[in-house]
Amino acid sequence: MRDYIQYSHVGILFIAIFLLFVYGGIQLDKKTNLQPLFTILGVLLGFVMACYKLIKETEVKKK
Repeated sequence: MRDYIQYSHVGILFIAIFLLFVYGGIQLDKKTNLQPLFTILGVLLGFVMACYKLIKETEVKKK
C-alpha cells in the first residue's frame, strides 16, 4: 500500500506532460498551417519527455 501511495502521482504527471506537448503541437499547426508536422512532433516529444520524467521520478523514489 505504501508503494501505491508513493507512485500514485507519476501516472497523472505522465499524462499531463504528454497532453501538454500534443496541445502545443496542435496550436502551432493552427498558427502555421503545417497541419500534421507540429502535432506529430508534439506527440513524439511529449512521449519522450514524459518517459524521461517517469524514469527520473522512479529513480529518486527508489533511493
